[in-house]
Amino acid sequence: MNKSEKREKDILALLRVSGTVSVSEAISLLDVSESTVRRLFAKLEADGLASRTYRGIRMNTVSGTRESYSFEKSELRRADEKTAIGERAELLIEEGDTVYLDSGTTVLKLCTAIARRCAMGNGSAKGGRRAEIYSSVTVFTNSLANLNLIKDYVSVHLIGGEYRPHRQDFCGYLTEEVIKRIHFTKCFIGADGYSVENGLTASDFDTARINQLVVAGSDKRILLADTSKLGKTSVIYYSELAQIDTLVTNKGIDTETLEALSMTGIEIIETDR
Repeated sequence: MNKSEKREKDILALLRVSGTVSVSEAISLLDVSESTVRRLFAKLEADGLASRTYRGIRMNTVSGTRESYSFEKSELRRADEKTAIGERAELLIEEGDTVYLDSGTTVLKLCTAIARRCAMGNGSAKGGRRAEIYSSVTVFTNSLANLNLIKDYVSVHLIGGEYRPHRQDFCGYLTEEVIKRIHFTKCFIGADGYSVENGLTASDFDTARINQLVVAGSDKRILLADTSKLGKTSVIYYSELAQIDTLVTNKGIDTETLEALSMTGIEIIETDR
């Protein structure tokens, strides 16, 4: 494989992860000039693999090379906030961690951040130092969507059970029995609603039970939830807020609510957007 083919392969790998790559990201990843990047982008467009944009290039979804999920509509809601939360949460993963990742769309953004970090780290000394930790990280998940994003970059175990097509994940007795037998150093979970009064809630019994078991089996519990979930209560309760160690959320929580949340002992990490 010559240099040009290697560069094309690296850009396509990053495109499959995030869907778009800016000129500046490609320069950093490939360590080449802007003119070289633009020539590469032009070739990918000519080959029908991607389309150039004002600031970079995007994957052609019609090509069928980028995964699509049955919960795409949910993923698109507050996408910018979820992306920022996922990127910030990625920094909480440390060398040697055994991590559980749930099947929610905000945790999916964490998986995107992991894959993006590793893909870019392959061609960047600065990014590589952070990406190297994933050689010693083990991930467990019940989500096919998560698996498809990170399987090329980290050791990942898919927890099986009864398949739910609308969520592309697994649940039920088998899932729960496996989770009961695993110890996680960290878990990253979502919630359909969370509050000081009513804790963490989910919209279905299977998800609530899985997250309840994961919380019980983890050293550190990290909730990824944007501010639209704050103060909301869904159907099934599965954890007190005091059981959660860290909340990663976007800016916008008022001072009074922040104080009330802090009183539970939870660490609050707010993103820049």
